[in-house]
Amino acid sequence: MAAPVILFDFDGTIADTLTCLWQIGQHLALEAGYPSLPPLEKLRDMHSQEILEVLGIPVVQLPWVVRRLRRELSRRMGEVRLCGGMDRALASLYGQGWTLGIVTSNSSCNVRAFLRQHQMEDWFAVVHSESALLGKSRILRRLVRQHQWGDVVYVGDETRDVVAAKSAGLPVIAVAWGFNTVAALQAACPQAVALDAEQLLGILNCWWSPQNP
Repeated sequence: MAAPVILFDFDGTIADTLTCLWQIGQHLALEAGYPSLPPLEKLRDMHSQEILEVLGIPVVQLPWVVRRLRRELSRRMGEVRLCGGMDRALASLYGQGWTLGIVTSNSSCNVRAFLRQHQMEDWFAVVHSESALLGKSRILRRLVRQHQWGDVVYVGDETRDVVAAKSAGLPVIAVAWGFNTVAALQAACPQAVALDAEQLLGILNCWWSPQNP
């Protein structure tokens, strides 16, 4: 029986980039003449579309915003830490034989540099970087089809992660330590919400244990 696949979001799920991204976004907003960003805690209750509406960013400007965010973040990746407990959780999952992957709109260079820094680059069979402007669900469906994966679960920290995974037909676990609040995540109806990395590991091992299928 083939090991199941866990696809992780990166920012806010594995890497604690949220404060850094907020600071970069604040700088870019002022530079481009957009309103200042609301406080991070207020943003956590908002969906992506609501944030764009608050800032007044036209959709046509999004590719520019994403490129600048990536470029500025690459200069600060050395400051970014692992989300609490994820080193132990990922080490346990890898050691048990799960196939791990990352699907992110962050650049693959940023992600791989971070993984190397934390000595976990070899743990991930796939690091897929692609803008999700046209929909993350399409990306997830295409990856599952291309790799001919069987059992796949997605783990992310945003309501849009939940919506995308469900649209792609994948079970999804939302994590409470990332961008959106628990209330916002629960409203999107994931299969489960993990409050910390230990609970995430427990949920995954309850669903399927590679050593005891």
